[in-house]
Amino acid sequence: MNDIKEFMSENKNVGILASAKTKRYLLSYMIVLVVIFILPMTMLLFSHDLTLLGANLLFFEVNMFLFLVLMVYTYITRSENKNWKMYTYSFILSLSYLIITFLVFSMFM
Repeated sequence: MNDIKEFMSENKNVGILASAKTKRYLLSYMIVLVVIFILPMTMLLFSHDLTLLGANLLFFEVNMFLFLVLMVYTYITRSENKNWKMYTYSFILSLSYLIITFLVFSMFM
């Protein structure tokens, strides 16, 4: 029993480092999601070409896939309770992406 306590006390900082790495990973991941969110909107607004609908939907699918990977990663690392704000931000980003996409397309149709 003492061996387990010694092992846990020696490796106490490992969990802290892992959670810091996870947080950095999630923040960089959110930056990628924001870029994927902004890029098709600017392409559509500047070109006024409805053929970008396919590209816009492709970017949205990539966004959803990355969000799924984010959920799986946080579940595997057991840090979903610590990083609940990332889930909220990603959900708001995806929802606003859908709403803005429909608004922009309704302006050009």
